[in-house]
Amino acid sequence: MRCAEATHGHLRLAVAGLGEIIAPALAGVKAGERGMFALRPEQVRVSAHHEAQELHNHYHGKVRDYLYLGDVTVYKVELDNGVVLEALLANSAPGRANSSRSAIHSASAGATIRECICVTDLSTDAATRPHESGRDSRVTQWLVSLPPTLFLLVFFLAPALIMLVASFQYPGEFGGLAPLFIDGQANLSLETYRFFFSDLIYAEIFLRSFLVAAATTLICLILAYPLALTIAHSPKRHRDLLVLLVILPFASNFLIRIYAWIILLGPANLLYTPFAVIAGMVYVHLPFMILPLYTNLEKHDPALLEAAQDLGAGALTRFWRVTFPLSLPGIWSGTALVFIPVLGMFAIPELLGGTGDILIGNLIKEQFLDNRDWPLGSTLSLLLTVAVLVLAGFSAWAGHTRRRLA
Repeated sequence: MRCAEATHGHLRLAVAGLGEIIAPALAGVKAGERGMFALRPEQVRVSAHHEAQELHNHYHGKVRDYLYLGDVTVYKVELDNGVVLEALLANSAPGRANSSRSAIHSASAGATIRECICVTDLSTDAATRPHESGRDSRVTQWLVSLPPTLFLLVFFLAPALIMLVASFQYPGEFGGLAPLFIDGQANLSLETYRFFFSDLIYAEIFLRSFLVAAATTLICLILAYPLALTIAHSPKRHRDLLVLLVILPFASNFLIRIYAWIILLGPANLLYTPFAVIAGMVYVHLPFMILPLYTNLEKHDPALLEAAQDLGAGALTRFWRVTFPLSLPGIWSGTALVFIPVLGMFAIPELLGGTGDILIGNLIKEQFLDNRDWPLGSTLSLLLTVAVLVLAGFSAWAGHTRRRLA
């Protein structure tokens, strides 16, 4: 960005890709200076009406896509020169915003709206001096991101690297790990990996763990969705109390709650069965599915359901065509919060399950605490982590492909 002129309380800026921009004057900015130009999505207005041409900084373009995000809608606008801008429009905005949104939504997502005009509504912080603001911004980013980065490096990456190295070591004579170097030579081996892949029992335990995690997640979703929907549609004065009731079990100790299930299931002869394991898993992890679903459902605009009803959609059609697609982010968040912890859970299968209900979490715990075979325990932990990452990557790729095809 280069400041071409600074007069009469305004700046005339030459911005790459946008051409000439008129912005409010900033103290100390002079003609000829170069700087950084920042345009936030909430500073961009989208209108399908030609009277927008009367405003400064207007551009012709095409709305390529829009995304409803509860209280706001994000529009992706491609200008005639190929520059792509994002505009953030409040769904509750009155007046012209509503009429603009109606005109834009009259076409399907991805359709070309030739008469659309993208108008920038610049505030005084749209143009800044690069040598001062840019440096301050980088320093601020470093100060904000450094503590969590150090935390992850120390408490996540470092233990993961230690486990990675331990998986290639030999077990110690009395448990633990054998020395990493003997007589200056690395004392490493692939023995634990060969042992894992040579015995099908480990694959069976992995498969059983994934099936239990999938069943628990599905049951939690089936139970949590109507409850979260009920809370989201309840009067506001009751919502806080209902959410409090959802998280109330966390006020008691985890083991006490599991022992309560032992007391409940024992007389019914259901203890030490797969049913007991699934029931305990669902009980413990159900709030982790309810909360993200409620957070998502609460933000849905009721006007969308009203519009669907006006168009003749029944209750079931409104749910599957409006509510359910909009709640997918909450579903994926709840799925991750339930599925991944269940995979590593060992306390519930150990207390409620029988000998045939051992999961990968129990196997890892036994290697570290009972057998003291740390290399095998590290190998199992790494393979479980890799399996979860592959599954998460596949889910992200599938979701990206689905959105691109849509």
